[in-house]
Amino acid sequence: MTYDPGPAPVTTDSHKTLTIILYVLSLAGFVTGGITSIVALVIGLVKKDEVRGTIYESHFEFANWTNIWMLVAGLAITIVGTLLMIVLIGFIILPGGLVLLAVWYGVRLILGLIKLMDNRPVDNPRGFLF
Repeated sequence: MTYDPGPAPVTTDSHKTLTIILYVLSLAGFVTGGITSIVALVIGLVKKDEVRGTIYESHFEFANWTNIWMLVAGLAITIVGTLLMIVLIGFIILPGGLVLLAVWYGVRLILGLIKLMDNRPVDNPRGFLF
């Protein structure tokens, strides 16, 4: 018996537009203090089934994981940095860690957006690096 996967998922311009919106909302988090990044995460989680089986699925997963890592790592750096302020090293760890995290976040999102504009999927959407 042969397996018939059925018709290929229909890819529309609205999928690409929605994916661009995810990236733009995530990047706008730099200006809004992360509020639009959370909005992007919610949209990405709610709409991910619509892009299943297309190249945009990897972008949704990439953007969602990037926002989740940013949230978790940002909270961890803030908590650890604040606690370490008692011994003064927190005054270096807190701002330094947050700057490094912001650079990582921005680079990841920009590289994902570049791949999207080239109509390429993200190779390892759940990976921590680029």
